[in-house]
Amino acid sequence: MCGDEPMSRPSDHPPPPQRRTVGAIVLISLGLLLLVPSGLCTGVMGLIDIIGNHGGDMVILALVYGGLPITLGFVLLVLGLNLPRQQ
Repeated sequence: MCGDEPMSRPSDHPPPPQRRTVGAIVLISLGLLLLVPSGLCTGVMGLIDIIGNHGGDMVILALVYGGLPITLGFVLLVLGLNLPRQQ
Protein backbone atom coordinates (compact mmCIF):
# COMPACT_ATOMS: atom_id res chain seq x y z
CA MET A 1 0.00 0.00 0.00
CA CYS A 2 0.92 3.55 -0.44
CA GLY A 3 2.43 5.27 2.55
CA ASP A 4 3.51 2.14 4.43
CA GLU A 5 7.20 2.87 4.13
CA PRO A 6 8.56 5.72 6.23
CA MET A 7 9.83 8.74 4.36
CA SER A 8 13.48 9.58 4.68
CA ARG A 9 14.16 12.64 6.79
CA PRO A 10 16.79 15.19 5.99
CA SER A 11 19.47 15.44 8.62
CA ASP A 12 18.84 17.98 11.33
CA HIS A 13 22.29 19.51 10.95
CA PRO A 14 23.65 20.53 7.57
CA PRO A 15 27.25 19.52 6.90
CA PRO A 16 29.80 22.06 8.13
CA PRO A 17 31.16 24.39 5.48
CA GLN A 18 34.49 23.48 3.99
CA ARG A 19 37.26 25.89 4.89
CA ARG A 20 40.52 26.68 3.20
CA THR A 21 43.73 25.78 4.98
CA VAL A 22 46.20 28.43 6.11
CA GLY A 23 48.63 27.36 3.38
CA ALA A 24 45.97 27.84 0.71
CA ILE A 25 45.11 31.30 2.04
CA VAL A 26 48.79 32.29 2.03
CA LEU A 27 49.26 31.06 -1.56
CA ILE A 28 46.12 32.87 -2.73
CA SER A 29 47.16 36.09 -0.99
CA LEU A 30 50.71 36.03 -2.35
CA GLY A 31 49.45 35.18 -5.82
CA LEU A 32 47.03 38.09 -5.82
CA LEU A 33 49.66 40.45 -4.40
CA LEU A 34 51.96 39.57 -7.28
CA LEU A 35 49.41 39.22 -10.05
CA VAL A 36 47.28 42.35 -9.63
CA PRO A 37 49.96 45.08 -9.41
CA SER A 38 52.18 43.43 -12.02
CA GLY A 39 49.28 42.98 -14.40
CA LEU A 40 48.11 46.54 -13.95
CA CYS A 41 51.58 47.98 -14.43
CA THR A 42 52.25 45.87 -17.52
CA GLY A 43 48.84 46.71 -18.96
CA VAL A 44 49.25 50.45 -18.38
CA MET A 45 52.73 50.47 -19.90
CA GLY A 46 51.49 48.57 -22.94
CA LEU A 47 48.46 50.83 -23.29
CA ILE A 48 50.60 53.96 -23.10
CA ASP A 49 52.82 52.57 -25.85
CA ILE A 50 49.87 51.62 -28.07
CA ILE A 51 48.17 54.99 -27.64
CA GLY A 52 51.39 56.94 -28.14
CA ASN A 53 52.43 54.98 -31.26
CA HIS A 54 55.97 54.39 -30.03
CA GLY A 55 56.55 51.38 -32.24
CA GLY A 56 55.84 48.64 -29.71
CA ASP A 57 59.20 48.79 -27.95
CA MET A 58 57.64 49.56 -24.61
CA VAL A 59 55.13 46.69 -24.93
CA ILE A 60 57.96 44.21 -25.36
CA LEU A 61 59.85 45.73 -22.45
CA ALA A 62 56.73 45.64 -20.24
CA LEU A 63 56.10 41.99 -21.12
CA VAL A 64 59.71 41.01 -20.48
CA TYR A 65 59.84 42.64 -17.05
CA GLY A 66 56.20 42.03 -16.12
CA GLY A 67 55.79 38.54 -17.54
CA LEU A 68 57.67 36.67 -14.82
CA PRO A 69 55.83 38.25 -11.83
CA ILE A 70 52.49 37.82 -13.61
CA THR A 71 53.22 34.16 -14.33
CA LEU A 72 54.46 33.50 -10.79
CA GLY A 73 51.44 35.23 -9.26
CA PHE A 74 49.08 33.27 -11.48
CA VAL A 75 50.74 29.96 -10.58
CA LEU A 76 50.56 30.71 -6.85
CA LEU A 77 46.91 31.72 -7.15
CA VAL A 78 45.96 28.56 -9.03
CA LEU A 79 47.89 26.36 -6.59
CA GLY A 80 46.15 27.99 -3.64
CA LEU A 81 42.71 27.62 -5.20
CA ASN A 82 43.30 23.96 -6.06
CA LEU A 83 44.53 22.83 -2.64
CA PRO A 84 42.04 20.50 -0.97
CA ARG A 85 39.74 22.03 1.61
CA GLN A 86 39.27 20.80 5.16
CA GLN A 87 35.99 20.34 6.98
